[in-house]
Amino acid sequence: MAEIIYTKYRWFVLVTMFIVTAASLSIMIAPTPFAGEIARDLHVDLGVVLASTMLVFVLCTAISALVGGFIIDRIGLVPMWIICSVVAIVATLLIPVFGKTIGGLIALRAVQGLVNGPVSSSITTCCAQWFKYEERTYVAGVQGFSVSIGIAMGVVYAPAVFNVTHSWQLALAATALLPAIGLVFALIVHFGPKAPNSAACEGRDSQQASSADFRKAVTYITFYVLCLMGFIDSWCQQAYNDMANGFYAVAQPVGLGLGPMGAGSKLVYASYAMAIGTLLAPVITEKIFKGNPKPTIFFGCGIAGLLVLTVRSLHPANTALLILVPCGILFFSSFVNPTVYGYIAKHYPANISGRLGGLVMGLTIFGATVGLGVSSALLHKTGYYWASMNVLAGVTLFGAAAVLALRLPKGFNVAAEASQAEKQ
Repeated sequence: MAEIIYTKYRWFVLVTMFIVTAASLSIMIAPTPFAGEIARDLHVDLGVVLASTMLVFVLCTAISALVGGFIIDRIGLVPMWIICSVVAIVATLLIPVFGKTIGGLIALRAVQGLVNGPVSSSITTCCAQWFKYEERTYVAGVQGFSVSIGIAMGVVYAPAVFNVTHSWQLALAATALLPAIGLVFALIVHFGPKAPNSAACEGRDSQQASSADFRKAVTYITFYVLCLMGFIDSWCQQAYNDMANGFYAVAQPVGLGLGPMGAGSKLVYASYAMAIGTLLAPVITEKIFKGNPKPTIFFGCGIAGLLVLTVRSLHPANTALLILVPCGILFFSSFVNPTVYGYIAKHYPANISGRLGGLVMGLTIFGATVGLGVSSALLHKTGYYWASMNVLAGVTLFGAAAVLALRLPKGFNVAAEASQAEKQ
């Protein structure tokens, strides 16, 4: 096996992945603080707003993520970043033009979601092609951190623009600045050195081996347990993030009546807690549990589910709980995603990591789609958030039990192959 040399340039690639991913997630979450304003201006109820702005985005993300890994394996990681950034910029800038009707808003959110899928599913390819075996779980954690930072930027930056413009359409359009920055970094990477492990994915023989390895991977239970864990975690994080912003902002008795800025000022701390959780998850898995992902996910889902049950006790006057409960939910639930994708990058070969990561991400995001669908339906039917929160808690607690079925994938020995090929 040819010796692989990993250069320091990989850290610039990591920064690029961070920025591109964070920008995409900022665009995703940006409409949620404006649920009341969108409902008033477009003459629809809050359930319709949640479905139109978030359910559509997440559904399109799931669909595109399913094929995103195959696209990355075909055209390359960085060209995908460039194309998706350009489309995201254009679609976001068009919101003041076409976002004045519910149909136009849905169409633009669909486009934004379609380019978010490949970006979100690129982590396993980035890990496998650019980073050493022992670094991959930590790199997956950094991508999770970028998701958290992106959400934090979205719930603060867009409301700040709204305070100046008093237009939610202009506030959402202003988030185009973020993928524009990501585009600059992606172009720099495109003209820089080639990925050190990209040769594993090239050539006709490699393509034939990839097909055989892929068939082997999807016939064993490990793949499906990973999909299930991602599905449940995505349901938890996406549904909670979207409901929490509306619940905090909307007037009483439906919500807490804090308004868009008030909601953002409280929930931004939860985004930071989520960011810290994604960075700690690899350390907990590798250092405390010696590479075993099951305890990390078990405690993450279990504690997050129990904390969701406490949301009913929140009151606008209790500032401490308004901050601590969301922080706890997102801190512990954030253990799951980096653990899942780090596991894929470490236990499956580079020639199939992109498509496997894309499939897991796509199926994972369907969890968010289902979660948002259930939340929207219950919110529309009851007019309150409580039923949605109870369902969310039950699903998250089920995830703590389901992870116990995870087993090592059969037929691959990535660790031994990596140790032979890498030059320290």
